[in-house]
Amino acid sequence: MLDPQRQLDKLLPVVRGLVERGAIVSIESYRAEVLEECAKAGAKIFNLTGLRESAAVFDLAARYQAAVILCYLQGETVREVGDISLEEDMMPELIRYFRDLTSQAEAKGVHRCFIDPGLGFYYGNLTDGRLRVRYQLDTFLQSFRLWELGYPIFNILPHAPDFFLSDERRAAEPFFAVLAMMCGTHVIRTHEIRTVARIREVMGFYSV
Repeated sequence: MLDPQRQLDKLLPVVRGLVERGAIVSIESYRAEVLEECAKAGAKIFNLTGLRESAAVFDLAARYQAAVILCYLQGETVREVGDISLEEDMMPELIRYFRDLTSQAEAKGVHRCFIDPGLGFYYGNLTDGRLRVRYQLDTFLQSFRLWELGYPIFNILPHAPDFFLSDERRAAEPFFAVLAMMCGTHVIRTHEIRTVARIREVMGFYSV
């Protein structure tokens, strides 16, 4: 992991450039001092993918009126989890986890949160493509159950390279986007912005 100053050297020019263009900027770092400098530069969302400095991150979010994406993890960071405990139904565990984490955020004065249930990209016991995609599909299909927490649901779209080959790769995220939107995801992170935006528009006709 880069030291804080090297992170800032890389991040701040990008954050400032995007803010100048009117973009809402999300920033991810395990170091609170990096998040603070990016917030000063105009970043409005913190992506909390590690809990070592969660209390400091919530303090900063309250101070700078930033929203926080709360990511599910077992371990200190999403990149250090190794194998995790997997239940046949993960939703009770996710609800417990996020109820506790949102309570911590609220106690610090942070009320703008997104819930990211995670899709197992770094789980050591989900390296088999079939198991990982099954877990991802189940997460998408069950996301609506997290609504009881009262916060919008955020999901990343996988590439599923085990199944979508190189010439099909761009079809993977739109495929998962349909499932995510049908089953309760409010905010989607995607590389296929134009296609996923069009899918959202077309699916919106159903609710009119």
